[in-house]
Amino acid sequence: MLDWRKDSPVEPVPDSIEPILAWRAWLVTCEDGAWRLESVVHRCTWPTRHELTATCLTTQGKLAKSHFAPFGQCQCGVYGASTLERVGNYLGHGLGPVPRLQAVGVVRLWGRVLVHEHGWRASHAYPTHLWLSRCDVRDDPIANWERVALDLADYRAPIDILERGNPSYVLAALRSWELDCDEPSAPKAA
Repeated sequence: MLDWRKDSPVEPVPDSIEPILAWRAWLVTCEDGAWRLESVVHRCTWPTRHELTATCLTTQGKLAKSHFAPFGQCQCGVYGASTLERVGNYLGHGLGPVPRLQAVGVVRLWGRVLVHEHGWRASHAYPTHLWLSRCDVRDDPIANWERVALDLADYRAPIDILERGNPSYVLAALRSWELDCDEPSAPKAA
């Protein structure tokens, strides 16, 4: 007898159709003259005004497999952290040398969403709230931060400005916001 729960390639329907809110860190890089959010792990620029759709990528950023992302037996998908402590691991880190400029924020995850040990992996995502510092991660002032903030406004998410960029300061400021927040756009711990 065929057990559809084990033997079927059809995935079960999720328990919720509401997006999941999670924490995320991004590099902020200039692409074609505009400042944009980029993944900390893969060279993947997040589009403005529409969702990022996950694909399976290798660590070199090349298309790896043709399965739908996220796939349970893979590590693909758009990641979101369940707690600030988890996203804090990505502050001050990225591809290559220490990144000069990062943004932190709340991301909305939807579509196919899988739980992983630090949060979730999703098929679709879009930023819903951003924090940008006037200083880089070493607390050196960013000369053009107004231009950076103006370009990031293309994501149409609220942007709060932080006075410093060092990871400890950023996490403390976000913890304070999280404690004071009554917004529905705030992540809830898993």
